[in-house]
Amino acid sequence: MAERLVEFLSDRIECERRGVLARAHVADHHDIRQVIPQVAAIYRTIVRSRVVPVGRRSRVPQRF
Repeated sequence: MAERLVEFLSDRIECERRGVLARAHVADHHDIRQVIPQVAAIYRTIVRSRVVPVGRRSRVPQRF
């Protein structure tokens, strides 16, 4: 599922970079909307894994 999303997004970025929006993406868009909740969950997991406990403000990600 995640690989499919990465593939979709990289194709989309490549098309937009060339100034071409492939018709295939219009069909894919419906598919991608069903994947959004999983993407949000993956993103939250990544953000949480970067959190460093610092006293009471343990939920604040460290900035480097």
